[in-house]
Amino acid sequence: MTDPAGHGERAVAAPAAPLAPGPAKVEGNDWKSLDTTPLEGFKPRLSATVVVPYYQAPDELALTLAGLERQSYPRDLFEVIVVDDGSDPPLEMSEPSPLDVRVIHQPDLGFGLARARNNGARAAQGDIVVFLDCDMIPASEWLAAHARWHHAASDAMSIGFRRHLDVTGVSADDVRNCGTLDEMFADRPFQRPEWIESHMARTAELTSEDDDLFRVASGGNLGMSRHFYWEVGGNDESFTQWGAEDVEFGYRAFTLGALLVPERRALCWHQGEGATPSPAEARSLEQQRAKLSQLIAHHGFRRATPGRSFTVPQYVVSVATDGTGINALLDTVEGLLEGDVHDLVVWIEQRQPAGEEEVHEAETVRRLLGGDPRVRFGPRGGAPSGFAASQFHIFVQAGTPVATDLVSGLRKQLGSAECAATSPRDGSVVVLVRARRLHRELRRGLDGESITAATLVPRLLRHQAASIPTGEQSLPDDVQAASGVPFAPDGASTNPADAPQEVSESDEPDPSRRRHPRDTKSRPATTPAVAQESARGANEGRLPRLRKLGGIAAHTATEARSVRNPGDAARLARTVGAWIIRAAGWRLRWIAFRLRRV
Repeated sequence: MTDPAGHGERAVAAPAAPLAPGPAKVEGNDWKSLDTTPLEGFKPRLSATVVVPYYQAPDELALTLAGLERQSYPRDLFEVIVVDDGSDPPLEMSEPSPLDVRVIHQPDLGFGLARARNNGARAAQGDIVVFLDCDMIPASEWLAAHARWHHAASDAMSIGFRRHLDVTGVSADDVRNCGTLDEMFADRPFQRPEWIESHMARTAELTSEDDDLFRVASGGNLGMSRHFYWEVGGNDESFTQWGAEDVEFGYRAFTLGALLVPERRALCWHQGEGATPSPAEARSLEQQRAKLSQLIAHHGFRRATPGRSFTVPQYVVSVATDGTGINALLDTVEGLLEGDVHDLVVWIEQRQPAGEEEVHEAETVRRLLGGDPRVRFGPRGGAPSGFAASQFHIFVQAGTPVATDLVSGLRKQLGSAECAATSPRDGSVVVLVRARRLHRELRRGLDGESITAATLVPRLLRHQAASIPTGEQSLPDDVQAASGVPFAPDGASTNPADAPQEVSESDEPDPSRRRHPRDTKSRPATTPAVAQESARGANEGRLPRLRKLGGIAAHTATEARSVRNPGDAARLARTVGAWIIRAAGWRLRWIAFRLRRV
């Protein structure tokens, strides 16, 4: 056969796109840079499962299923699983449906939303799992809008949006036969959750360097690959009352390096009120926030008062034991435990003992430290999976001298970067890395068993103008040369934009409350040149704040263009007012914190 180009023989066909994509190759959460097909030209090839948790809402479910019948996604590529959380009477699909829909039942053990989502995902056969609450009517392009991101990255988490309105008088046939839902609901007032829009504006549509982007995760309209859902661990089934289970899941996904994608075209119409919690829901949420303080290792969710420990520690310090004796190991571990950051766990890496003496030493160390609740023993490279939800990982060699402020100093120097390193007086290397970046590197091929402080520096810092805080000497020459990152003398950054950032109360403990008067003078005094460099960096550090303000202004302008009536204008005014009040509150809390430290 002659090819169209006229070359005589048939041209070799281009290789087909792989069925399952690899992990996202983007910096930070820059989802806009991910190479995706526009929705208008998107041609699905992966199967999807829509999981709909349900409890005694047959009328609402009928409208939701009618919306799913209108989906532009190929009917033969998706199924619907409705999970009945112990309704009385149990849900039965009595009417025939053009959808591939099935119902599974779980016993009524109380509020079982997290359990229902997991049971639906377990029964799912699709490559992609998209969760939809039973009182949400999806727009016709809803599933395709979610799915296109999961055709581009295996570790994306797409987050849809919702509008709340009264659907009185709307039937399932109305939903099936209308032109678009926008047209059908054009004359009905609706609400959007203001807290979501505020978060989107503050984070420039989830592209900023803020480390709490996950707050916007809403489990009633969320999609990800089925494999990655279980890599994250699924929903936490210990959540047995209303609220917060999706925020905790979003935090774990974000910490494991998920690319959070806000997809505004994955729009659903929520049947009835709910844009703000009811009094009963608010009361439940207060208790759930207390639960979150144990599970979300972020300073915005807990008060890391010196002496307190949490179920999920904020920091995990892996201590390599190669070629070190008991005393060297004890010095390092005890130095970490006595430090000014208590919200941590020390992971002592174990290796196969080479002889009788090493067996004796390993057992002695286990007996000395095994009873401490902040000490764990495990394999080399095992800490990232053993404490997958912890926010930061530190890698250090046993025998490294540990100053009291080692952890807090590294965290302060890190700022909004992903990795920082320091070299104490003995010339060893200590590395702090965000778990989010570490888990991404593991998915990209990093061998967990080969992780050491020295091997992480070249891999993580090569393309990062990172701050490298230091003690009295630079990083070892071989590590510095491999990383390609210039050494920053006296703890100064090599990049003015990496000047020390403002940190929260939990990240910078009060020095007067440290438990032991260990050496806190491992860093030399700042020189005039360094002070001048830091001042320049402080000016550069204002740029992210200006960008954030610009993002809020642009978001407000976009919303203003969509005002259709006085009600829309009033909602926009309330949203802007809420942003201003919240920003003022943040600034006042920061000022109060600084005054307490004077």
